[in-house]
Amino acid sequence: MYQGIRLIVSETKSIKDSIDASKDYELKVDINSRITKLSKEVQVFGQIKVTENIPNLHFRDTKIEQAQISITVPTSGNISNIQLQLIKRFRISMKEKNVEMNITGCVMLSNGHLLMANSASKSLMEYSNTGEHINDIPISQFPSSIAVIDSYRIVVTYGSASFLEIMNNDTFQVEKKISFPKSCWGVSHQNGRLYVVSGIATIQVLDLSGRQLETLKIASNRVINLTSSKNMIFYTDCNSNKVHCCLMNGDELWQFESKNIIYPFNATVDNSDNVYVVSSTSYNLTIIQHDGKESKTLLKESDGLDRPQALYYNNEKRTLLICNKGGTAALYRLD
Repeated sequence: MYQGIRLIVSETKSIKDSIDASKDYELKVDINSRITKLSKEVQVFGQIKVTENIPNLHFRDTKIEQAQISITVPTSGNISNIQLQLIKRFRISMKEKNVEMNITGCVMLSNGHLLMANSASKSLMEYSNTGEHINDIPISQFPSSIAVIDSYRIVVTYGSASFLEIMNNDTFQVEKKISFPKSCWGVSHQNGRLYVVSGIATIQVLDLSGRQLETLKIASNRVINLTSSKNMIFYTDCNSNKVHCCLMNGDELWQFESKNIIYPFNATVDNSDNVYVVSSTSYNLTIIQHDGKESKTLLKESDGLDRPQALYYNNEKRTLLICNKGGTAALYRLD
């Protein structure tokens, strides 16, 4: 108990010493006499006002902006080193004997099969990629041109019959028929749009439901066929022997002519926007560089070209299909 009392006394003394050692600070504010005088004379130091204004924000029209976007022509794809290696050459015929051949269009399907349009009969011809005949497909009229829409649909035009049909490329059942006031010839598909040669010096642009989106005025009035890439349309003029390249709105970028290109009937394009043109009178295949400045003859009559009228390039497989008017075809690989 004695020890406890001593501990309490010791702690008490320690606390007392700490308190005695601490200092007491006093804070005084001495306000300037001028401020004191001012506060007596001024009733209001200021006002806060809230006003409503019309916002002055500048929004750019997206359509105008899009119109100002320039299309960059690829700088790659120089044609000097491009060569073709023959894969297979074969004869095209129908099961029915002695049927006239006039091959005006061809495509490669997603399953690897080849499809040719014979404008001398109301039929398409299906072949394997090794040249075996698979089937003759009856269609509505004499076909003019054919194009791939996607992995399960194609589109076929019927020339002077003035309509086209969208078909399933497995069953070949017609899913949509679209009529035109005038003949419809070449056709190409790009980004959900159909580009169709119809009328004089015009390309009709439609969506896949058949709704007309616009009419493109072009620089030629004797166009049969066309092809397209992501940003450009290419078409051939058989009268002037010129190949034209324009933007998707019809504005021309360049035109190309050569003494080696006589009656350019059809064209296809690779993923560098180089254009491959078959000329049915000069019996050759010409490649034109993406900028329209250079060209090169890839195949001639001595390579088996005999009035070539149809061709198709598969970008994924780097394979080119060429068909002669009378019914011979060849597959090439691009190197």
